[in-house]
Amino acid sequence: MSSRGSKHWTLLRSRRTRKYRSAAILIACALFIFWTLIHFWSLSGSNFSKLQRYMNDRPLSQQIASKSSFDWSQVPYKYPPGPLTPLPTGRPKSFPKVQFRHKAGDAEHERLRKSRQRKVRETFIADWEAYKKYAWLKDALKPISGGFDDQFSGWAATLVDSLDTLWILGLRVEFDEAVEAVAQIDFGQSTSSRVNIFETNIRYLGGLIAAYDLSKREVLLAKAIELGDLIYAGFNTKNRMPVDFIDFDAAKTGEGLTAEASVVSASPGTLSLELTRLSQITGDPKYYDAISRVMDVFYEGQPRSRLPGLWPTFVSMSEQNVTFGDDFTLAGSADSLYEYLPKMHVLLSGLEPKYEEMSRRFLEAAKALIFRPMIPTNEPILIPSSGRVAGDGNVMLDQETEHLGCYLGGVYALAGKLLGEKGYVDTGSRLTLGCVYGYRSFPTGIMPERLNMVACDSVEKCEWDEIKFDEERSKQHEWKEHLPLGFTTAKDPRYLLRPEAIESVFIMYRVTGDPIWLKRGWEMFKAIVNGTRTGLGTHASVKDVTRKIPTLTQEDYMESFWFAETLKYFYLLFSPPDIISLDDFVFNTEAHPFLRTNISGQKEEKRIVRRMSTVTVTSTALEALPPPGQPDISYHPDYEKWQARIARRQQEGNLPTSIPKGFPEKLTGDLVWDGETIADKYDWTFVFSTEHLAEIDQAVAHFKGLNKPLGAINQETFPLPTLHAELRRLSAELHSGHGFFVLRGLDVDRYTREENVIIYAGVSSHVASVRGRQDHQFNGETADVTLTHIKDLTWSHGNKLIGSPAYTTDKQVFHTDRGDIVSLFALETSASGGASKLASTWRVYNEIAVTRPDLIHTLSENWQMEIYIPLPGHGFHTRASRLEYARRYFVGFGALPRNPAIPPITEAQAEALDTLHYLGERFCVNTNFQKGDIQYINNLAIFHARDGFTDTPDKRRHLLRLWLRDTENAWETPRALQPQWDRLYKNVTVENQVLPLEPYIRSSAGHRSR
Repeated sequence: MSSRGSKHWTLLRSRRTRKYRSAAILIACALFIFWTLIHFWSLSGSNFSKLQRYMNDRPLSQQIASKSSFDWSQVPYKYPPGPLTPLPTGRPKSFPKVQFRHKAGDAEHERLRKSRQRKVRETFIADWEAYKKYAWLKDALKPISGGFDDQFSGWAATLVDSLDTLWILGLRVEFDEAVEAVAQIDFGQSTSSRVNIFETNIRYLGGLIAAYDLSKREVLLAKAIELGDLIYAGFNTKNRMPVDFIDFDAAKTGEGLTAEASVVSASPGTLSLELTRLSQITGDPKYYDAISRVMDVFYEGQPRSRLPGLWPTFVSMSEQNVTFGDDFTLAGSADSLYEYLPKMHVLLSGLEPKYEEMSRRFLEAAKALIFRPMIPTNEPILIPSSGRVAGDGNVMLDQETEHLGCYLGGVYALAGKLLGEKGYVDTGSRLTLGCVYGYRSFPTGIMPERLNMVACDSVEKCEWDEIKFDEERSKQHEWKEHLPLGFTTAKDPRYLLRPEAIESVFIMYRVTGDPIWLKRGWEMFKAIVNGTRTGLGTHASVKDVTRKIPTLTQEDYMESFWFAETLKYFYLLFSPPDIISLDDFVFNTEAHPFLRTNISGQKEEKRIVRRMSTVTVTSTALEALPPPGQPDISYHPDYEKWQARIARRQQEGNLPTSIPKGFPEKLTGDLVWDGETIADKYDWTFVFSTEHLAEIDQAVAHFKGLNKPLGAINQETFPLPTLHAELRRLSAELHSGHGFFVLRGLDVDRYTREENVIIYAGVSSHVASVRGRQDHQFNGETADVTLTHIKDLTWSHGNKLIGSPAYTTDKQVFHTDRGDIVSLFALETSASGGASKLASTWRVYNEIAVTRPDLIHTLSENWQMEIYIPLPGHGFHTRASRLEYARRYFVGFGALPRNPAIPPITEAQAEALDTLHYLGERFCVNTNFQKGDIQYINNLAIFHARDGFTDTPDKRRHLLRLWLRDTENAWETPRALQPQWDRLYKNVTVENQVLPLEPYIRSSAGHRSR
């Protein structure tokens, strides 16, 4: 199976009304999402997939985030934001392919590429070992003396900044070690009283988000949220504009901060990518809302500045004025503001038009600050610069450029591909060649920080004129005789290990496939490594790269971006192009790759026309149905009505005969099974041996001896030295095998109720390490209830108070619960009935795809459904689509019918609901669930159902239930589902966890008020 068609996640957006919401049953059914979940990360080709499997399939340890000493999410803001701006919704824009269709080179090309890639990797490893030895957990290494600096708040900037590079280089042990260290960072303390919001955002938050996007380590997301909330505190100003520096102690009080009257435009303008991605991942719109307000100010001011399309170098956040000022630049102080415009356009899938508009405005206006320099070789290179707008409106060009400005070539090339403008790609090439020329021209092979050249009168034609050059050179007091021809100054001759030039070279190669960029990049790498190497074998900044001397004078400093950007871009340049493809990821300004949420342009599988199955039904049965649009359907399916509905809809005709784009023709693998054949090939029952049972008893005694709350049950507190390996094997079977198993052999009558709960939670912790939240309150108090009792409670509560068949003796039709795994533990079975049945949703999908592809269209459309529980949104709205398929949400149950204020479901939807159930019945297996059994089900691929049953006074059916997730084997969670998964599994603490010993009705299953 492939991951093609991941763009069908556009179907997951919902629209809320006053009393009901539109919900995509695509999520609810879990029929059509699981195939994407499995291979959601198989992006762009085998090389990335291999890297991903190596780095992610078997984490070396299970990291747990240590909470910071201050909870930034609880700051009582003096200036709250008011109504939040949600992430934009709609049909995502289809972007052209960014990357050139690279073909495999010959044997010599591959040998050379791999050799150069290995050299870059070796350089990184050597410097990383020095950082670990001399500056571990510090912000920066002093590469000459072996000391360290803590200039970025003391949160291990180099460590966090390097996380995704470690992952990309396949340094699995080092990555795991770094993640464990990051888990302990305390964002409640700072080595500085004033925190730079720009650097904190691009290095720390960007690093955490990218590492999470690549590895899906939950600990990284937890830390990213902590830091995101800290940065969010920087928006607690009267006008909700961010400060440049956060007063750390004042921010904690929530009393309000004061936005500065003058800051460089890049500072507030370079928060958008990170905060937007954080909202996409978490589903919390507050981060996007914060930066959206800022970018609205930039959007409104862009056409009104002195140089329309660009913003002045300095802007005022206190006055929300981004138009005053006469000085403009494309380099440092403004660079990343412009860089983020096309990147935001693609990150938001083109759904926020202002970013495309701002991108086009900037790309055109920037030409006023780009010049062609006069050089002896007459090469048609371009150079980014700065300028001042005179009183008459003319731009006075400053013929100076910076290494920081070398990012611009890559931005033009990337924007050109995204916007379909080849001219921009050509401009990007010429700009990048300009920086490459800056490297090639100096004797060290390295471009200095700042330099001046002579601008030609035209960017199209320019001949070398030595007389004119001498005239211009004489005007520059900083000119030095040793400077190469074409350069009038090198005002700052240093090289600070900067990445901007190789960044653009990398992008140009990925965009064009031209091997010249590989050659130029290798020349740059050799020059940089040789010129910056220290006595410790590390690399340091150089004070003057304009002179060729045996030993260059160095500065005892190594920026974290040496690991995060410079070496990363060199490594990716010589890597297979599908490693961090520009069609899958977008880089922040610190080279941290964020996953693009709507991956477009992927080849789609060809569809074939399927024949529709036919049903013969009597005219009497057809007449028994109500008119179309008023389906007669209840929680209990009616077979005759289902058959009649099929016949009538087929008679009406005009049903789609092929499945929707983006869905697979057929699902394959062990998860495709039916009840008639699975028993012949799979024994799903694991019987505990005498030794296993003794080990469980010892674990119970061990845990009780610890005197810890039940929420503390885990693999460590409930040790199973020999049984652990078997349970881990079964966990793998759950995720990549047939999707279910049963544990048998426990004598529950030997134990107290509490001991049975301990055993259930303890054994389950070895199958799946995370227990999910099933209720948010217990006995009227806020709590994380992770265990519930499934038992008939109508005798004590009455039918009117129960909105779920789980708490009755009624039949439960096929459905899924929430989360990855649903587990049930039988403390007692019923006197009769109550059979437990499972069905493969993969098998159901295949049947529908062959016989009734029109129903896949129906299931993937928006449905109106009752709001049973107020739920936070997944990023598109403050209320999200439900993630489980439960028939009662669409047709009601018992004393709680479907709300008459909600439009009725359609005939097609009624047929689809019945089809799901009856195909489940057709392909199901009875697991012969017995007293003492513990059943585990892959909730993403298996329906389950229960027959009605009868209790007697001495034999009442009583099950315990857990919702589980295993961090080692879990399928990847797509962004659209992440908010609901977070509500289940995120921040479930030992202290707040409740595992009730007696039954009660969950708050979400009780009678809801209108």
